[in-house]
Amino acid sequence: MARKKKDRGRPPARIVSAKDTAANPLPDTFPPRRLWLLLGVVVALAIAAILTLSRPWNWGAGEGKGPRVELPPPGRTSQESNGAAPGDFVGSESCATCHQPQFALWKNSTHGRAGGTPGQVAVLARFDGTPIRFKDAVVIPAARGNRYTFSVRQVGREERVFNVDGIVGGGHMVGGGTQGFVSRVPDGTYRFLPFDFI
Repeated sequence: MARKKKDRGRPPARIVSAKDTAANPLPDTFPPRRLWLLLGVVVALAIAAILTLSRPWNWGAGEGKGPRVELPPPGRTSQESNGAAPGDFVGSESCATCHQPQFALWKNSTHGRAGGTPGQVAVLARFDGTPIRFKDAVVIPAARGNRYTFSVRQVGREERVFNVDGIVGGGHMVGGGTQGFVSRVPDGTYRFLPFDFI
């Protein structure tokens, strides 16, 4: 014996023939679900039109919207752009002669231990020669004494070796933190290497 399906609050289906529709056309009602869908499409198109016309991502980029900062072209050295050369930095120890209590507090703080050269700062990453494989390259971190390097091998390119001339971070943050590495490039500037230890 077949069971009868429950109605679920819908009106019973009306069987209509072609002869009926010509004499008594179906009512022009729009189902609520389609009405909400149509309303959603209209609202989405209106929002897209407003955003396209107003372009909020460009606010503040045009003239008269505030001062524009001109950055030096990439080929210029730091000395040409601001008058300071890497050799002009006298080191934090020179502050200690006049500011001993402040220097002692700073030196033992997280900020005071947050960076330096290899040998001054503990290196957290493993520079043990184990290759790190990427989709398009193999990177080999290696160390000899206080000299740390990243060798980058890519198909179709010569091997490149980046010296680690500076270390930033020491894993001092709650949960670990990171340690990044900088290398001095031929123009005399220091650039972050795209290898972080987490």
